[in-house]
Amino acid sequence: MTRLVMIPVLLFGILLLYFSQRSFFESWDITKNAEHTYGEVVDYTTSQSDGTTYYYPVLTFTTRDGQIITFDAKSGSSKPKYAYGEKVELLYDATNPSNAREKGFFALWGGALIAGVMGLIQTGIALFFLDNPFASKDDDEEEDDDDYDEL
Repeated sequence: MTRLVMIPVLLFGILLLYFSQRSFFESWDITKNAEHTYGEVVDYTTSQSDGTTYYYPVLTFTTRDGQIITFDAKSGSSKPKYAYGEKVELLYDATNPSNAREKGFFALWGGALIAGVMGLIQTGIALFFLDNPFASKDDDEEEDDDDYDEL
């Protein structure tokens, strides 16, 4: 029984690891090829989760070629992080300026880090129970037989 439950846990763990590496390489590309600039906080968008409101800054900046870009930050917080009009250091892709991020550890690497840790934990737990030498198939069958003996 335990082994059947662990297969979806393993698959979800692998999916988290995939998203972690995808997010990592996206951030890597942005940092490697990024243009540096400062943007201005013009607004906030909000979302609700478990009764808590999260605030995501809306930032605007001007590219080197004069294009004005406005985007929603990918990382938010339970309190507004910046004041309206505050300048924030940004990184953006010159070939796709709408692909911009705040310059900071969590804004760049937080998603990859969280998904990677959760994926490793879930995958590790699932592999432990799927290949646990202390939990053999015979044990699972004996448990099932004991259930029928009680009836």
